Amino acid sequence: MEENRAVKNLLNCSTDYGQILESLIENLPIPISVVDTKETFVLVNKAYEEIFDIQRSELLGKHYSCHVRENERSIHRIVLQERRPYSGTKVMGHQKRLVKVDGVPIFDNGRLIYSMGIIHEFSNTERTMTELEKLLDLKQSFGIEGARYSFEDILGDSESQRKAVETARKAAATNVTILLRGESGTGKELFAHAIHKESARRSQKFVRVNCAAIPEDLLESILFGYEGGAFTGAKKGGEIGLFEAADKGTIFLDEIGDISLSLQAKLLRVLQEREITRVGGTKVHIINVRVIAATNADLEAKIARKEFRSDLYYRLNTFPVYIPPLRERTGDVAALAYHFLKRHAVEFGKPVRKIDDCCLKTLNSHSWPGNVRELDNTIARAVIGLQSDQDSLQASDVRFLLPPEPPERPVSQSVQEDAPDANYQQRFQRWESEMLRAMYAEEGKNKTKMAKRLNISVRSVYEKLKKYEIE
Repeated sequence: MEENRAVKNLLNCSTDYGQILESLIENLPIPISVVDTKETFVLVNKAYEEIFDIQRSELLGKHYSCHVRENERSIHRIVLQERRPYSGTKVMGHQKRLVKVDGVPIFDNGRLIYSMGIIHEFSNTERTMTELEKLLDLKQSFGIEGARYSFEDILGDSESQRKAVETARKAAATNVTILLRGESGTGKELFAHAIHKESARRSQKFVRVNCAAIPEDLLESILFGYEGGAFTGAKKGGEIGLFEAADKGTIFLDEIGDISLSLQAKLLRVLQEREITRVGGTKVHIINVRVIAATNADLEAKIARKEFRSDLYYRLNTFPVYIPPLRERTGDVAALAYHFLKRHAVEFGKPVRKIDDCCLKTLNSHSWPGNVRELDNTIARAVIGLQSDQDSLQASDVRFLLPPEPPERPVSQSVQEDAPDANYQQRFQRWESEMLRAMYAEEGKNKTKMAKRLNISVRSVYEKLKKYEIE
């Protein structure tokens, strides 16, 4: 059964747990959907059917576009393209409820296989937390946390990339707190995996937390745990948090620059005292956890705006590792492109094996604002669009990277460039003619709209168009 296979892959568990997980997810009061890398629905639970008033048989095996409005930005598509968690707020469901949607990528040995969407109604936040923790408990009980990547998986031979790897290797040999700095898409999580895998804690748990993907009112309880009775819906015996779950191992706090000031104060205590207190409790729990944090935010600017605590910054910044953007390591573009090409050729069943020189030139000339993640997505998009027998990636296959050519400006029939001795009246008429001609095209020849923009009468618009022979 496709749904059962999807459930098992979500938590990377054995076949024995498939039925348990399927039953759990099916009966959660949280709408959940899962699509594969072809954007096809493979799992929809009962709560999802209810919020949309739709039968799963109408969705399973079909492309997600059958279920979204035209031009709507799908959380699933964002997750699959960017290969990272993504959250958004929107109105959805047949009763038009305001909800928060979390999209989570599901990997299998480093290969993206699914996107899972979880819908939270704002009125059910406490209940949502309890149910999410059930999934978290189940995952932790299987003990499947662990680093997937090593430094050998970090590609690139440019000087800046070699320096970043060298610095990270030195940090891995210590127990120091590490702050990974770099733009979105540079591979900060990859570095975090590699650092843990080369550290003395490699045999212990590696717990990852995307601080920006978890609602603020849930994050504290998820990180530090809670005692029974701490809030409505709390489990009777309470629950440990991720810091306790990561004891003796490593916790990776991604997007650390997005947490609130109140949570920053609690995190500072953890780093200073190596102890936590669960939400609603008074007992102090000693922990032994190595912290790796990451951010693409300008923390110094946030400190100046009083949005980030300077004392926490100095604690986190004990050993900073700067990961360079792709534009600073253009010599690595070809190697990365070939790496992604090989992977996506297999993934999409295409015979392409080469990248021609013109294509490499185009790739090297691009500024890559999305960095390595953007390059990965670019190669994937290009491979998908190839002919079934095409064995070489060409410049035309990545032409979507090139900026669009500017439209030709219509040349005025009556007024050309200003002559060197043109007087004010002549220069003004040339400017007015070009301005009216551009506006005429922008407003689809609608004189009323032009009059409104210019704050003149429609009659005056007609006179001016006639004067410059625009009609």
